[in-house]
Amino acid sequence: MTWNPLAIPALACLLLAVCAGALVYVARPEAQENQRLSALLLIEGIVIFALHGGQYLLTSQDAVDGLVKIGSVAVSLKPCAYLFFLATLDTPYVLPFRTAGGRALILLTGAASATVGLVWSDLLVAGLRPAAGGSWEPIPGSMLRPLGLVLSLVYLAAIFLRSPLCGTHEPHSSANG
Repeated sequence: MTWNPLAIPALACLLLAVCAGALVYVARPEAQENQRLSALLLIEGIVIFALHGGQYLLTSQDAVDGLVKIGSVAVSLKPCAYLFFLATLDTPYVLPFRTAGGRALILLTGAASATVGLVWSDLLVAGLRPAAGGSWEPIPGSMLRPLGLVLSLVYLAAIFLRSPLCGTHEPHSSANG
């Protein structure tokens, strides 16, 4: 392990995501929306750290490869984790995600995505190349861009679903429980 300033943004994002996830969870631990959002924040922090800077703290190619595999699994889980979170929103457009079948489909898709991310992580990260400070950095794989597009579509759908056009209600506050 080594210290490299290139890792500071990724380390800061990981710490921020963990702290934000903890705060969201502690605010209303019984609320599914908070539980799922805190899990999503944790996954996002892992992805950013593992694939966008955490590798600069490591000098061993095997350690960086392990970190990349963790990041590949986490990035594969993001769309499903986000859909699982969307199911908690108060809008009729996510009703299919609230059914037992919808939840099962999201969970099965998440398990399959995580397996693909682990077994075929080379589709997301094609390999490693030497980086500054004696570390290694990932070379983007062929499926990284399509996965990024899927994530963008899911995030844009969430923005639309949360808009007044879809009849969503104000988020819960401590005043209304």
